[in-house]
Amino acid sequence: MSSNHNLLPPIIVPLGEGNDMIFRHIPAGRFRMGQRGGNADEEPVTEVEVPEFWMGETPVTQAQYRVMAKACLVELNSIDGNRGTEPSYFNDQEDSPKNPAEKVNWYEAQMIARWLMVQMSKSETLPPSYLVDLPPEALWEYACRAGTETEYWSGDGYVALAAVGWYASTAGGQTQPSGERRQPNLWGLHDMHGNVNEWCLDLHETVRARFRLPGDRATAYEDKSRLVRAPANSDHVAWAALFTRIAGGQLKLSGEDFPVMVKLRDRAKSIVSNGDGDWEPVKKGSEVALNEGVWPEDQRGIAEEVRELIQGWVDSASASSEPARVLRGGSWSASEVFCRSAYRYWDKIDSRDRNCGFRLCVFPSLLKQGLVQKRSWI
Repeated sequence: MSSNHNLLPPIIVPLGEGNDMIFRHIPAGRFRMGQRGGNADEEPVTEVEVPEFWMGETPVTQAQYRVMAKACLVELNSIDGNRGTEPSYFNDQEDSPKNPAEKVNWYEAQMIARWLMVQMSKSETLPPSYLVDLPPEALWEYACRAGTETEYWSGDGYVALAAVGWYASTAGGQTQPSGERRQPNLWGLHDMHGNVNEWCLDLHETVRARFRLPGDRATAYEDKSRLVRAPANSDHVAWAALFTRIAGGQLKLSGEDFPVMVKLRDRAKSIVSNGDGDWEPVKKGSEVALNEGVWPEDQRGIAEEVRELIQGWVDSASASSEPARVLRGGSWSASEVFCRSAYRYWDKIDSRDRNCGFRLCVFPSLLKQGLVQKRSWI
């Protein structure tokens, strides 16, 4: 494992409006990728050799995103559903500009990366033959670990995570300012555990990431069955079926409907508690239905609106032909197990979730031609 010796100065990129992007130097080295006893896609633990690169000191903040999005807004607006310069859900606090940008999909993160690469090339702050992009996930894990082999770079167990990460037990139900109040790892990187899940360059494979060299942009192997395609959420499918019946006049719940309605009520309560008053009727209607066994007659119209909304979620997921992309790091709403250095999450390429943001990386362009060559099963 590499140590923190021979670190080069950071790359500092002025973005404008008082915002800089700081990339911390990550030295070349070898590390053990994955975790024994973790999830199936974290094994086998694999020794991987990587080159030196630079990684964003923090996830891209709302203030940084605003400046960069403004500069490439025409390109961003070509992406379906783009939310302009203010995509984030958690944007109404005094220190929100310092919070990670979220509700940004993989396409939009890539667009921002391409714009920044052009600017860095013009200002000669980009090392020759280097790219600006989302980090390949092997490089993400290597940078996160910073020479460690524990569950988190700070050690094992929830006490170690609580000292450095913003997750469900410490974040207070929302994102928190990046790079503040939580110490960086040994290579100067903040928020590698929690705050927001971070998009990676790689496709997610059902077997393991180590079938492919880190940074390989190939769409996948011939065996397409290894790729994860984000399915329609099973809860969404069940909710859509239930509310199709309710909207059609079958207001009485059956025994099988109760656990489905419990999940919807809990989801509605969570959304309402986060300030979305539009879900208040759903919360009240589901509570009545669970208490009385019947969806309230005066909420028939709400039932139809819920059905249309949830069916839209299902249709959107089913229509997506793109395989899922990897996310790393865990988020403000995640439990400690999802924040481990080795944990691999995934989502649809066009997903915009308040749990998901991104961090940019500067790495050798030859990586995609196989600069990272050496790896072995442990």
